[in-house]
Amino acid sequence: MSKVLSGFMCFILGLCGFLFWKAIDVCNKNDDSQSDLLHQLYQAEKVAAIGKPLWNYQNLKDNFSLFLSKFAIPNNKGGMRYNHQYAVFSVLNILNPVTVILSGVFRGATQALIHRTLPHCVIISIDIAQCPQAVPNEKQFCGENFVDFNKLGSVWSELDKKESTLVIFDDHQSGVRRLQEANSFGFKYIMFDDNYPSPHHDNFSLKQLFSYKHVTRPVRVTDNFGKEQALLSPHNLTILIQHVSDMIDIYSEFPPLNKLNAVEYYFKHNRKFRLNFKEIMQITTTGLHLDVDTTDDLSQYYFIVFVKLK
Repeated sequence: MSKVLSGFMCFILGLCGFLFWKAIDVCNKNDDSQSDLLHQLYQAEKVAAIGKPLWNYQNLKDNFSLFLSKFAIPNNKGGMRYNHQYAVFSVLNILNPVTVILSGVFRGATQALIHRTLPHCVIISIDIAQCPQAVPNEKQFCGENFVDFNKLGSVWSELDKKESTLVIFDDHQSGVRRLQEANSFGFKYIMFDDNYPSPHHDNFSLKQLFSYKHVTRPVRVTDNFGKEQALLSPHNLTILIQHVSDMIDIYSEFPPLNKLNAVEYYFKHNRKFRLNFKEIMQITTTGLHLDVDTTDDLSQYYFIVFVKLK
């Protein structure tokens, strides 16, 4: 009896060992397939980018320490964190605009960043809530004096050097609608902070629009902090995608500062409209020696995008 039991136990242990190593083998295969997928992802050349980015990726790496030491605004919970602040900082330095329009001010971090980066720049701030105290050369349409961007045509028509003006939308309104409005007023340079890939967020972003290129069913789109919703048919989406694409000369998402963000967001939001991950991998936190205190500021990334209109 003891020999039978001993043999049975050996069999069970052997079976468990076999299943254990089999499981490891399966996991390794899954890891390999994931690695292969990421390798293909990072090697892809301009998956769906329109035009060429404004920025040089080596310069982004070289200039980050300067941004972090003198311009970054930490602990901006609910507003732009370092990934998006650095995108704005970089575009401001490249374009050097005479005027920046900021739709969506919140606690004023972006307002302060613009002023720190370009002290002589004219800032026009728009927010339905009361804005923080104005910085030099700033005009505000906030609180009791709020006027929406799309109602300020008379102001926009009188802007000096409007062709070089940068418009930053951080207002949780439909990016697709805002793009059309900016185009109608003759603006060329635009940034969208809330460029969410998921349809479950609160505005119909450009990233969402382009991700619907091959849909075969109606899609629900949102506007105004998700308060307004509508259904768009595949036919109407196709027309809208073509219309918006025809307006754009450059569409370039700013790369995340931490490459892990790219991996996380790829698997969490696997969309067809995914931009140039080979270049995204060229800028990482590796070698930047960031403080532990900055990790939370680096944790948020929502595909902030620079757009140049034709």
